[in-house]
Amino acid sequence: MAGIVNIDAVLPPDIVFVVGGEKFAIRGDIAARHAFAIQRLNQAQEDARTAEDVDAFLAAAAETHDYLLGLFREKSPKLEQLPWDLAQMNRIAGIILARAMGASVESLESLGDPPTKVAVAKSPTASRPRASTRQTGSARS
Repeated sequence: MAGIVNIDAVLPPDIVFVVGGEKFAIRGDIAARHAFAIQRLNQAQEDARTAEDVDAFLAAAAETHDYLLGLFREKSPKLEQLPWDLAQMNRIAGIILARAMGASVESLESLGDPPTKVAVAKSPTASRPRASTRQTGSARS
């Protein structure tokens, strides 16, 4: 007999960003394709900044805005634009990437400096300590 595994019971909670007193939410279970896309867009902005190519930078920033808008529209379908400045948008993109890579609730909260704050509903699994993979010393002789 086949058993049922309820994946919904272990999914991370939604991430709620508070900007200017207004709340904006995205799903807590960020698909890998979204993380890859955001990373690619962040890299495009950085490459344009390094090359001092203003037009390429603005194009990458606009594409980042549109991509993030799509993510936020999953929870707020009537949202027409994101009311953030460029620095806030890039900070939020970084927080989304951190969450997609399994960042803890505590580390996400520390990334949300005012005026951008992050609220993540704590789940029983989010507070469990993880095994440390940190190594001390050098592997060289």
